[in-house]
Amino acid sequence: MIKKAQPNLSSQKGIATILTVMLVGIVLVVTILGTSYYIRAKQQAGVANHAVTNAQSGAWIGVELLRKYFESLNKTQLDSLQTGSATIGLSGITASIDTITAPTNSTDPYQIIATIKNISSTSQAASSIRVLYNVVPSTSSSGGSGSGSGSGTTSAMDIYSDLDLSGGIKFSQNGTSGASINVYGNFSTGGVELTGIDTLSTTGNVTVTSSAYIKNIYTNGNVTLEGSARADLISAKGWIYTKSGGTQGDLYADKYISITNGSLKNANTFSYIDWPSGGGTAQILTAGGYVNFGSSSVNTIRAKGNVNLSTWGTVSDVMSEGKIKCVSTNWGNYTLLKAVSFESCPTKNATTLPAGTDSIVATGALVTVTAPNKPLVNALSYESQANYILDVDSNSKPVVTVNNVNGIPSGKYYIAKYTSNNIEYIGKLCPGINTSGFCTGTSVGYIYPPNTGSWNTVISYSGGTWSLRDNNNQDPSLAPGVFLFKGNLNPQTGKYANAFLSTGSITYGTSIILEAPNYAGANKVCNSTGFGRPTNLCSSNTTLIPAAIGNIALLAGSCTNATTAASCQATYSGGNITLESSAKVYGNVIAGNLLNTSGDSTIVGSLLAAGLGDITQKSKFSGSTTIDLTSLKDHPDFSTGDNSSNSGSTSTGSGTTTATVKWARYL
Repeated sequence: MIKKAQPNLSSQKGIATILTVMLVGIVLVVTILGTSYYIRAKQQAGVANHAVTNAQSGAWIGVELLRKYFESLNKTQLDSLQTGSATIGLSGITASIDTITAPTNSTDPYQIIATIKNISSTSQAASSIRVLYNVVPSTSSSGGSGSGSGSGTTSAMDIYSDLDLSGGIKFSQNGTSGASINVYGNFSTGGVELTGIDTLSTTGNVTVTSSAYIKNIYTNGNVTLEGSARADLISAKGWIYTKSGGTQGDLYADKYISITNGSLKNANTFSYIDWPSGGGTAQILTAGGYVNFGSSSVNTIRAKGNVNLSTWGTVSDVMSEGKIKCVSTNWGNYTLLKAVSFESCPTKNATTLPAGTDSIVATGALVTVTAPNKPLVNALSYESQANYILDVDSNSKPVVTVNNVNGIPSGKYYIAKYTSNNIEYIGKLCPGINTSGFCTGTSVGYIYPPNTGSWNTVISYSGGTWSLRDNNNQDPSLAPGVFLFKGNLNPQTGKYANAFLSTGSITYGTSIILEAPNYAGANKVCNSTGFGRPTNLCSSNTTLIPAAIGNIALLAGSCTNATTAASCQATYSGGNITLESSAKVYGNVIAGNLLNTSGDSTIVGSLLAAGLGDITQKSKFSGSTTIDLTSLKDHPDFSTGDNSSNSGSTSTGSGTTTATVKWARYL
C-alpha cells in the first residue's frame, strides 16, 4: 500500500503574516498618497484662491476707474457715448460698454452696463465683473457769445490764473450743496472757511487749509491739506501731502502720497506711500513703490516694492512683491503677511512668494485736467448790442450813443438838465446842451428816472473813469438795458437793472445792487415807467427775449485786435473786476483778466476771470464772499454761463455728473 505524501503545514504558516503585512503596507501607501494629494490640493486651492483674490482686486479697481470716467462726462458726451471697448489705462485690466439706456425724462439716469476684466499672467488667474451704472449728467446752461451763439459753462466759476482764497467763502448751486469750479493755475486757501465746492479742477497745485471741505479735487499738480481740511476724493498728477487732522476719502496720485495726520479711506499711487506715525486709520494702501506704515491701523496694504511696518497697531492683510519688515518678531496684530522675503517678522500666517511675483496693480491720477482755450472777453464786441454807449466828446463831456431803444432814434445825445413847473431836474437825453448843461433842441427820452433832482448826477466822468452814484435811492437808478462804458467803471450806490460793460476795469461797491436784465425780469426791464423799452431784450412790455447778453451783470476788458485770443492778449486793456464790501450782484460776472472780492460780497451767478492781461497778481477772494445760485429756479429767464466766445473744451474731471454702481456680479 502506497501512502500519499502529506503537505508540510508548518512551511505555510508565514504566508498569512506576509499577506497581512503586505495589505497593511498597501493601506499605508494609499493613506500617505491620499494625504499627500490632499495637502497638495489644499496648497493648489490656496494658491488659486490667492491668485483669484488679486485678480478680483484688480477688476474692482477697473470698476471704480470706469465710474470716475463716467463722472467726467457731460450730457453731450454721454449722448454720444458708444458701446464697445473702453480704455482703462492699466495693464491687464480691460473694460467694455455693453449697453447704454438713455433716460426718458429729465429725472431718470443713464443706465450703462459694462464688463470689466482683469487678467493676471503671473498668477494665471482672471476675474470678470458685470456692472450696472446709474449716471446722472450735469445740467448745462447756455451762455452764448456776443452774438448770442457761444457755449456756456456748467461750472459756477472759471479762473484762468492762480486763485487765492483768504476769507469766508461759500458756494451753493441750484438747490444742491455744492458747485463746480475750474482754476487753470494754482489754487490756495489761507485760514479760510470754505464750503460748498463739489468739484475743484485745476491745472496747477492745490493748497487747502483750515476747515475747508472740497468733495472732489482733480489736479495736474500737487495737493497739500493742512489744519482740518478734507476731501472725499483727490486725483493728482503730482504728489499728495496730508498734514490735516480731517478724515480723507480716496487718494490717487502719480507721485508719492505722504500722510502725517488724520485718517483716510484708500490711497493709491504709482510711487510710494509714507505714513510714518500717528493714530490714523485706512482701509487700503496700494503703491507702485514702497509703503512705510507706522500709524494706528490699516486693513490692506499692497506694494510692488518693500513694506516697512513700524507699527504695533492692527494690520489685516499685507502683500509685498519685495520685502516686508516688521516692528518685531513679537508683533501679532495682523492676519496675513505675504512677501518675497521677510525681516523681523513673526512666522505665523507669513507666506513666502516666489521671486518675480507681479500681480499687484497700482493706480495713479484718475484724469488729466485739460485747460480750454482762453475765452475772448472783449467789451467792444458788444457795441451793436449795447443800448447805451458812454463816451466823452472833445471837451470831455459825456456823450451817450443810443441803440435799440423803443421811442428813441438811434444816435448820440447828451445828459441834460431840464425844468418842469419851475423845478430843475436832470436826466433827459438831448442832441445838445448849453454851457449850463440844459437841454437844447428836442429831448428824445430819459436816461435817469423822470423828475430827478439836478443835484443827483448819477453818471459822472473823471480821468478815464466813469462813476455811478444814485443819492436819491431810485429803483431803477438808470434806464434798464445794456450799458457800455468806454473807460474804467466805478458803480458805488444805487439799484440797477442793467448789464454794465467796461472797456477798462471795474471797481464795484460799496452799497449797490445790480440785477442783470434776465435776472431782473420783464416787468422791471421792459415796462419801467419813464424809460424806453430795450428792443433787443424785450419783445413786448411783458416778455423778455432770451438774449445771452441779458445774463451779464458785469463785464470788463477790451482789445483793439480781436482776430485771435493771442492778438487780443497782445493789445489787452483793463479786464480786472473788484467787488468791494456790501456789494451785491445778481448776474454773471466776467473779468477779462482778474477777479477780486473783499468784505461782505454776494454774487448770484457764475464767475469768469479769463486771464487775458497781466496775471502776475492772481485773482483773490477775501472777506465774506458768497456765490449763491440756489435762487435761480425763481428766475427762469436767467442762466449762468461765461457769455463769451469760448470754443475750448471743458476740463476732464470737472462738472457735477454723478455715477453710482446699481449692482455688480462676478461672471
